[in-house]
Amino acid sequence: KAFQENIGHPHITQSEVCGLRAIVLYLHSQPGNKKNVPAFIKDPVALIKDIRIIVEVHKNDRPERAINGRPIIFWQNVRKDQHLFNKTKRTKKAKETEKAKRNDVNGVMYLDHSMVCSFCKLDGWFVLPSNKDNITRMDSTNSLMECEECQELVHAICLPDFGINCEVRKEMPNLWKCFTCIKFPKPKVPENSPTEAETKEAEEKDNSCDIDIVKHEIMDNDSQVEKMEVEPEPKNTAPVVQPILQAPKDETIVKEEPAAPVEENCVEMTEADTTTIKQECSETFSKAERNKLLVNEYFARHSEAFGKFDILYKMQPAERQLALLMDTNILLNIFQYLNTSDLLKCRVVCKEWNRISRDKKFTTSMDLSGLKITANMITMAANMKPDAMVLDWTNIGKQQLSWLLPKVQSMKYLSLAGLEFSSQVCVLSSPTSPMLTELNLSFVTSLTDAAVNKLLVLADGKKSNLVNLRRLTLNNTEISDISLRYISQHLQYLRTLSLAHCAKITDAGLAQIGDAQLYASQSLTWLTLTGCTNITDSGLIHISRCTILSRIDCLNSGFSQSAIDMFLTIRKDLKSNNFVIYPK
Repeated sequence: KAFQENIGHPHITQSEVCGLRAIVLYLHSQPGNKKNVPAFIKDPVALIKDIRIIVEVHKNDRPERAINGRPIIFWQNVRKDQHLFNKTKRTKKAKETEKAKRNDVNGVMYLDHSMVCSFCKLDGWFVLPSNKDNITRMDSTNSLMECEECQELVHAICLPDFGINCEVRKEMPNLWKCFTCIKFPKPKVPENSPTEAETKEAEEKDNSCDIDIVKHEIMDNDSQVEKMEVEPEPKNTAPVVQPILQAPKDETIVKEEPAAPVEENCVEMTEADTTTIKQECSETFSKAERNKLLVNEYFARHSEAFGKFDILYKMQPAERQLALLMDTNILLNIFQYLNTSDLLKCRVVCKEWNRISRDKKFTTSMDLSGLKITANMITMAANMKPDAMVLDWTNIGKQQLSWLLPKVQSMKYLSLAGLEFSSQVCVLSSPTSPMLTELNLSFVTSLTDAAVNKLLVLADGKKSNLVNLRRLTLNNTEISDISLRYISQHLQYLRTLSLAHCAKITDAGLAQIGDAQLYASQSLTWLTLTGCTNITDSGLIHISRCTILSRIDCLNSGFSQSAIDMFLTIRKDLKSNNFVIYPK
């Protein structure tokens, strides 16, 4: 009843009716443990009943009467006038050049709180300015925008959509170039062009001056005619026809005179003046050249005889050394050779070194190999989000890795050499681990065939996050031929596989790599078998089935030179040197 007293019976569209009905049906379909009613709703059952009544009342509404400019829901302290929801003409200021009132707050000019929108007449917080609710509002949250050209104050949502973006100015808050001024720019008026009032005054003045000049000329001509009529003609002389109108006596006649000599009108420049001008120009050019070379002056290693970098050479030795140590480009080239632990030490030297050591060039990779991992290091790694991380031979725990890996989803390279599988590396089987492309598990203890199966095949049958690996290093581990079966079966994008010093690898494992029905035979390009003594020449025949394999490192392995020569007769695009097969 109160709802109808406030807004009557406005028609709504059928889409809105269907939406309300869908909300009620959805709430009824939810179980009791999922119906989390907000605390401020005192009677949720009555609310649902009211919505059902609204749906029944409005199910036969006419769509053409649904858009009438009348609000359906009204809020406290917000105007409910009908013209706010209709397309009306905006009211502009009396003077277009009048700027909005601003207040200086800590050196920043913010809009005054009394300013309102020219469309809805609400302030920057969509509240009536007359409503004093004793709430302190921050100036930076004001949503009103003032145009720098037409000085119109509006909310951005009150303007019609022109299909273009406005141009916000950073010089002052709440200042922009509105959509109207961008789409319909005003013609530019020259700065020195006179206004309309000045033009009218100038025309009236010119007209009055012209009238005075004409009157003066007529009076002079009349007096001249009277004089000429009074003068008697001389006797015994032929009549001379004289013009009635002559120039007045006080009028001067300009005669053509020869041009004046050059010495009279031109000032001759002395040699001293020419020297002074040349000296000033040379000083200006040298100053500009010196300022231009100020950035790169520390890179010069010339002697003082050149004189081009005199700014550096005129310094004292201590000042010169300090200038070199604080140069950004030099420090960047030096810091690139430091590991992560040394970069962390450089951060505490001074503010300049701290800023340079945080460059993006150094945050893409993080090397903590051989260090004692602390909680601060783990937090720093999570904040840096490096693309590559090296944790070789560290004491990082399983909980620390399980906390860190989900927070560095952008990481592509991870090295865990020298760690223990059951207490550290097994975290990689979690579905929250990043999508790595390179993984180094060299010297990992307890890395057996069962461990490889756990990494590549999850318990619920889903694919592991390691299926996108392009490079896998398993040097000096306990894997056997069964692990090569898992690798060839699941890693369809693998390009490089390193099995150096894996004593349990035999020809049966190489047969799995060369199996035409598995991924490895079609994707593998680099295979390292250095130190694998249990393989024989027949294993090289299995590898020859890999179509795009272009490099094989088999030093100190079971392959003989004769087997390699026979392999090269099959793959004529390759050659060998010291038990290394590579492209020609």
